[in-house]
Amino acid sequence: MIEALWRRSRALWLKRQWQSLLLIGTTTLSLGFLGLGLIRGWRELLRYRWQFDWLPLGLSGATYSVALALAVLAWVVIMRALQAGSTWRQDAKFFLYSWIARRLPTPAPYFASRVLLYERIGVPKRLTGVGLIWENILLVVSGAMLVLLLLPLTPVLSTRIGPAPMLLAAAGLLLVVRPIWLTQATNWVLRRMGRAPLTISISPTAALLALVVYTAIWLTGGVILFFLIRSLYPIDWALLPLIVQSWVFSGLVAYLTFFLPIGFGIRELTLAALLSLVIPLSVAVVIVILARIWVMANELLWALIFSKL
Repeated sequence: MIEALWRRSRALWLKRQWQSLLLIGTTTLSLGFLGLGLIRGWRELLRYRWQFDWLPLGLSGATYSVALALAVLAWVVIMRALQAGSTWRQDAKFFLYSWIARRLPTPAPYFASRVLLYERIGVPKRLTGVGLIWENILLVVSGAMLVLLLLPLTPVLSTRIGPAPMLLAAAGLLLVVRPIWLTQATNWVLRRMGRAPLTISISPTAALLALVVYTAIWLTGGVILFFLIRSLYPIDWALLPLIVQSWVFSGLVAYLTFFLPIGFGIRELTLAALLSLVIPLSVAVVIVILARIWVMANELLWALIFSKL
């Protein structure tokens, strides 16, 4: 009985019309809440004397370059550990081309683009797939760890975050210490599909190195946001840990919902809510919208640069 109900509910879930309705509904709600924040603080926005400072914006762009270099390095470490046989330039190009696809409200283009790009140079699909799994696991684990490490510096957020980061960090660290477990789970799935199992596994050293790099990526991401805010709104350096914490936690929410068809705008909604603890909500909404545009512009710029290499 239970199995029959499970199959029926799964069949309903997999129907595209349900996924489309959920996607449209959550996106509309997210944008609606952001719009409500703008409307409620519209008078405050009009009264605020907006000032633009080029220096923090330039520092934000420079920090993005560092964050992107770290992201490419982490992916190169993963693919070297899996002995994919690709060059670092190929890894960088394929990473950037597929990373832009993450901005779409479905994970399919992101996964498919990177797998197909590597397949063109002879890398098996399952090997690239395992690399993508490791990339996302290490991103989530490193983000959860950084959230926990910053809690003593951000007491205003300690009661709002909950136990989820601790659980994610604990579960992920087990995989970092014993990466063979993920390989065994992947091989079990491959055998069920009638495919050849993997014979290569990431070493604990490589997993730990990538984890450290991904932690630095989260940290630099928060710094990017901090400088972007300072280019528009005067905030004190003492708020840097809270800005980083808000960036990381909203990013974790985005990653955990990325594989579900629940729309985009979730990260912006979470980030605006956290930033509103220290800056006006209407200003926070403007900043998170500008942050998304700023990050996408930098991504497109670097993708164009690497396409010419």
